[in-house]
Amino acid sequence: MELKYFIMAAALVGSSLIAADYSQMSTEDMVKMRGSVPVEERDAFRTEMRSRMQNMTPEERQNYGLGQGRGMGQGMGQGQGMGQGKGKGMKQ
Repeated sequence: MELKYFIMAAALVGSSLIAADYSQMSTEDMVKMRGSVPVEERDAFRTEMRSRMQNMTPEERQNYGLGQGRGMGQGMGQGQGMGQGKGKGMKQ
């Protein structure tokens, strides 16, 4: 039984060591990866991309297709919440 837990722990540690080092990648390569980053690496990817974007001029962001409304800016994924309130919805 102890061997089973050891193997599971070793697998978890090993998988975390395989994660990509985004700080070593070019910005161009990172932009190409958008939308295909594995779930377990998304936080590291976002952190590195945000760090790079803060140091870019608006022109550089535009050249990479990272202008406003393209994902990595403020409110990413926030959308409109539960909608615009135009439907019938729940009555009080």
